[in-house]
Amino acid sequence: MRAMLLVLALGCGGLSLLQAQKDGAREPKRPILDPGRDSNSAAAYYYQGISLLPRRPKEAAAAFYWAIRLEPGWAEPRYARAVAILLSLDPRNLTDYFLRKGYVRKLPEVLQADSLDYQALLRNPLLDRRFDVMLVDEWIRSASDNELSLLDFGRGSPRFSGWMAHSAGRFADAVKSYGEALKRYPRDVDVHLDRALAYVPLLQYDSARADINAVLDRVKELEESLLRVFADKALLEFSIGKLFEVQGQADSAREYYGRALLTDLSFFPAHAALGAMAEARGDTSQAVKEYDLAVQVKEDDPTLRYQYGGALFNARRYEESEEQFQKAIDLEPWYAKPYFPLAYIRENQGKDAEAAALYETFAERAPGSEAARIAFARQHAAELGAGKPKD
Repeated sequence: MRAMLLVLALGCGGLSLLQAQKDGAREPKRPILDPGRDSNSAAAYYYQGISLLPRRPKEAAAAFYWAIRLEPGWAEPRYARAVAILLSLDPRNLTDYFLRKGYVRKLPEVLQADSLDYQALLRNPLLDRRFDVMLVDEWIRSASDNELSLLDFGRGSPRFSGWMAHSAGRFADAVKSYGEALKRYPRDVDVHLDRALAYVPLLQYDSARADINAVLDRVKELEESLLRVFADKALLEFSIGKLFEVQGQADSAREYYGRALLTDLSFFPAHAALGAMAEARGDTSQAVKEYDLAVQVKEDDPTLRYQYGGALFNARRYEESEEQFQKAIDLEPWYAKPYFPLAYIRENQGKDAEAAALYETFAERAPGSEAARIAFARQHAAELGAGKPKD
């Protein structure tokens, strides 16, 4: 299932959220959250969206939209919104989507869903695709006028059993069933990819990597005649790098991020990952270089701009970092993180009024998990606004 969705995503390119809006998707109204939820928290909108997804997918899509606005670097809301948009399709269109009919692929909402799905994979190629089963079940119900459901298919099939166990969070059972399926069809890349994802929550990273390598080998066999049939090579190599990084094997992670870039020089997530690793080891010069390369490819990503700004700040290149933080805000005004360092820079430049306004905006838009910074921002905004000297 994952491989099929990846193929669909690859065909649409990388539409940004802003571009998708320009292509006809109107901004949904910000949902009212359940009592007790933090209206500045992306997680609050994400989990409310999950609760709405099976019954009210359009409302779920709106909740996921606002989770993305508040935390644009988070992969899961993008994937979940893609599913919600597809669940909201007319039943005939949903059926034709799975049958890969050309006209459906050109619908604005489908282009947006495919783009969101691919953008989610770029941010986290190992994300849990738990909602796939919901999407396929709705397709079967729609195609059969509610006479059939997913449970009417695949009984006795180890692949089906694995997929159902996976979607229910029974990862050990899923791995076992996928293994049985691969005994019958050892070259099935879809099952290898699904099993790789099932290994991740079990912390069996070596096994996950072996499955991804099996897919990569198969893609290499086919690439001359059927380029990008099953998966994007750079994305697969990036996934292996992520697994190495999680295991603390930095040298191997950097090697595979480098391989991803050799495969596709425009694969910006690898540059971002190398930048983060360089920052972690204190190599600010290399971090700045990698983030600069990333934003040259992906100019409209507010998270990349924020990360680039942070690397420049750590390198004491404050004017350049100021520019990146401002660009991050311009790209996504609801993204709270860039306001704080930009306010700090403005404050140290003696631009008190601008700094106070930025601190106030940060305090207004930051989630409750940022309590310490919110308190700092409010105190400094008050002091700067009143012209009081700071401690």
